[in-house]
Amino acid sequence: MGWFADLPAWKSKRSRGSGDISDPQSFVHVNSYSGYKADEYPLDFTLAGKTHTVKEILARWRSPDATFFRIHTTESAVFVLRCSEAENSWSVVPDTPLTPS
Repeated sequence: MGWFADLPAWKSKRSRGSGDISDPQSFVHVNSYSGYKADEYPLDFTLAGKTHTVKEILARWRSPDATFFRIHTTESAVFVLRCSEAENSWSVVPDTPLTPS
């Protein structure tokens, strides 16, 4: 079976990475929830070899070419993740992480 055995049949978990895989500091790998569309929201991500679990989505907004998520992690850090549907990739927006207030 596997992790997907616990999910309803119409829902899935999707995993994608982007950046320069040879440079661990710039490579981000995101596991996201996919329901009625791919990459609805991030579940966790790995950046610079460290996995961050999403505790809460603080904000979500769209631009013409991407969806952005301001997230609070279980480690009490705040990041902004960008999901580009056209490029089929995720990235961490520069100047994050931010310390939570």
